[in-house]
Amino acid sequence: MCFQIGGGYNTAHGIFDAPSAGLYLFSRTTASQDDDWVVTELIVNGARLIGTDTANADVTPGTAVVLATVNAGDHVFIRRVSCGTLFLTNRLQTSMRMSFTGILL
Repeated sequence: MCFQIGGGYNTAHGIFDAPSAGLYLFSRTTASQDDDWVVTELIVNGARLIGTDTANADVTPGTAVVLATVNAGDHVFIRRVSCGTLFLTNRLQTSMRMSFTGILL
């Protein structure tokens, strides 16, 4: 599900391009399943803002929230840093879930 007001999030490639400059609240949650794990980072224009990881469990979420000042057109996205073996196979799409939120304050 994708809900957006003001645009900026591209569902085809998963990158948020800030429509205007200002202070944003960014939140993201990743959840692993099938006894696997994943480490992700929240990236703004190539710079790591914050990272989280998920542990080996049935479904274990990791959540991070950060405030950041961004300029109009800045690129914000989630990058996978490392992961367990299930993520490297064709089960990748069923082994991980993500949510992303960006709110201009």
